[in-house]
Amino acid sequence: MTSIAEQKAISRRPQNPGDPLAGRRVRARLIDRSVTGILWGLASIVVGILLIALTWVYLLATSVQNAFNDVIAVTGQLFAIFYIMTALAMIVYYRRRVFGSARDALILGVLPLGAAGFLGWILVRTLQNSPSVQRWSLIGIIALGLVMLLIARFVLRSPFFSIRRESDTPGG
Repeated sequence: MTSIAEQKAISRRPQNPGDPLAGRRVRARLIDRSVTGILWGLASIVVGILLIALTWVYLLATSVQNAFNDVIAVTGQLFAIFYIMTALAMIVYYRRRVFGSARDALILGVLPLGAAGFLGWILVRTLQNSPSVQRWSLIGIIALGLVMLLIARFVLRSPFFSIRRESDTPGG
């Protein structure tokens, strides 16, 4: 084992291209450090994966599982409502083009309306089979959203509500 002073002396020694041992100890020291860094990085990744796996095992094996499942289910139901509202908003925006041609009527009217209807049917069936905790959570989230909408409209007087309604103009 060489001391740090000896390694510095070796690294300051003029390099001879024909000498295969020139600077060898310095390179080995650097390689040792890089290998150590890689090993610590791999160990960190393994520990991270283990923590994620243990968290999932805990969530799936304890009473937290029910709350976690309810949160996921309510989130899915909220996304279904969001997509239904998006499809209806698209139909309203393109209302002038819907009656322009059969192709536009199909693409901009019938398909979004069918998708919204199908998603609504799935949402209703899901709500019929869901526990009351999920239904009340969904009702609470929607009610809170409506209260916030009314506050933004009447108390804060948001300029969003004074924007003139738009629609797509065919050929323009």
